[in-house]
This record gives sequence, structure tokens and C-alpha cells, in this order.
Amino acid sequence: MAGREPIEVNVVRIAPLASTAFEHRLRVDLRLRNPNRRTYEIEGLRFVLEVNGRRLASGLSHEPATLPGLGEVVVPVTTTTSLLDVVNQIVAFGRQPQPTFEYALRGKLFLAGLWGSLSFEHRGSERDLLPPQAAPK
Repeated sequence: MAGREPIEVNVVRIAPLASTAFEHRLRVDLRLRNPNRRTYEIEGLRFVLEVNGRRLASGLSHEPATLPGLGEVVVPVTTTTSLLDVVNQIVAFGRQPQPTFEYALRGKLFLAGLWGSLSFEHRGSERDLLPPQAAPK
């Protein structure tokens, strides 16, 4: 859709769900922000979360949501990660001389009607997830 700015997608909260030894499930709340004037009716979404260049989890949601123009909405998504993905993250993290935490969240929002889908991508680091430091007195 020409002339529109991309939808911003950020992680708001992560909470554990019932899991097994080989598959871990999490509820991830995503904040969708719309910098455009047009309202989007969302039928669902999918995404992949990578940490330090390696896949950690993927998620799907079929919950409908309305993303107002110049507004935002929080959408809950169930994610799945395997024991192998978690072990690979731990091993890779332990091999780094100075461990860092870089992440990428990318996926698609599926729109109602004939509008199709909108892709999104957000990159960040541990600095984005930590609260700001208090100003020195």
C-alpha cells in the first residue's frame, strides 16, 4: 500500500504457558502502533523471534483486532519454542566473549477483506528492554 508508513510492532509482555519437556509455550503480548490515518481490521498475525541471529520462537494468532488510525492495540499471541532452540541459544550465548542480546521480530499482519497483509520487522537489543537509568543526583 503505497504512501503508508510501516506498522510498529513491539513486545509488551512475555508469560509462560503450559509446556512439555520438548516444547515450550509462551504468551507474548505485542503492541501494534499505527502511524497512518487509516484504520486496519486485523484477522490475525504470525511472527518469528530471533535472538542473536538464531530462531528462538514463532507465534500465531487468529484473534481479530482493530488497529485504529494514529492509534495502537495490544494483541496476545501464543508462541512455541523447542528444547533444541533453547539449548542452541544457551550454547551460542556461552561462546560469546562479551555476551550481547540482539533480537529481531518479524512477521505479517493479515487484514480483513481484500487488503491482504502487512509485513513488519523490529530489531533491538537488551538496552531496549531495560528500564532507563535514574538521573544522577
